[in-house]
Amino acid sequence: MQRTAILTAVLVLAWAVCLLAGGGPARAGETRGGEDLLVVNAAGDCAHPVQHYREDLAGLGYRVHEAVRPILARGDLNFVNLETPITERSPVLEKMYAFNAPAASLDEMVRAGFNLFSLANNHMADAGAPGIADTEAHLRRLDASKGPLHWAGAGSRRDAVYFRVPGHSQRIAFLALGNDPGVARFEEGAAVAAVREAAKKADIVLVSVHKGVEYEHRPPAELVRGYRRLIEAGATVVLGHHPHVLQGIEAHRGGLIFYSLGNYSLASKTVRHRRTGAKLFGMLPTISFRGSRPVTARLTPLYVNNLEPLVLDGGKVLKPTPFKPQLARGPFADHILATIVQWSGDIPGNTTRFSRDGDTLLVALPD
Repeated sequence: MQRTAILTAVLVLAWAVCLLAGGGPARAGETRGGEDLLVVNAAGDCAHPVQHYREDLAGLGYRVHEAVRPILARGDLNFVNLETPITERSPVLEKMYAFNAPAASLDEMVRAGFNLFSLANNHMADAGAPGIADTEAHLRRLDASKGPLHWAGAGSRRDAVYFRVPGHSQRIAFLALGNDPGVARFEEGAAVAAVREAAKKADIVLVSVHKGVEYEHRPPAELVRGYRRLIEAGATVVLGHHPHVLQGIEAHRGGLIFYSLGNYSLASKTVRHRRTGAKLFGMLPTISFRGSRPVTARLTPLYVNNLEPLVLDGGKVLKPTPFKPQLARGPFADHILATIVQWSGDIPGNTTRFSRDGDTLLVALPD
């Protein structure tokens, strides 16, 4: 009995020493060795319009997010571009693709772990101002029951929003900008001024921008200049989306630019990417912050083609899982990550370096 008590005391003491020394891996939300580590995941375009939701997604049992759920569970903030109004109102805009999605689709995103939403995109106003109001009403409902949730870019939240994540000291500013009527607009000079102001009030400035050329892997020169200026003005991370395909990544002056995150889960059967030969790959970056600085950035590759398999030399085939992003592994991860490195190197003036870690890619960040 006495020997057992002594052994227990020794084990408890060893455990306490390990904690004080900072032993063991830090999890999202933990403070270790005086470090306040905050983890942010980021996904690209997500929309489940009513028709596809009730016809195609029903056949999947609505398990759209199951592949990435373990990654999201380790995040403190999980970003996604909500590229549809959440409303039963029919679209009012006359355009080739006009969306509206049921509340259940947003409920599933939140249940999967998403808690940071951009509303600044070219589909948020598809059902007019009432559709945007409905979207915010559903976000407020979920914020009250499942939150905290945060969103910006349209409706009542066109300007930067500020908040802290429970358990962390950093004050975060989040701006979401697009290029269409009904949402906060990206105009380079005004955006730089807004970021500069946000940087005075926050430790971390996250900027979401929905802009670019669809199905092109090279960002236009004006966006490269504009996104770099946002970092120079005080943005910590720029999250680009809209092209529906991946573009390069740049570590710039202590910040990070993701020129396009690509699709995440877009319920679409379009084959418009064939016009340009674009590849329907996606990625889920995981960025860890110590204080106000990003200290690690890890990219998990996704395959997001709803219709076509990924066929590699040698006959290896990755079958599509319609509307469900799937984690790329082995040779498929090799292929997607190699293209990310290539597309990053194609951006003039980008000297960002990368290294592999299993089926993921690490972005080299300054010490």
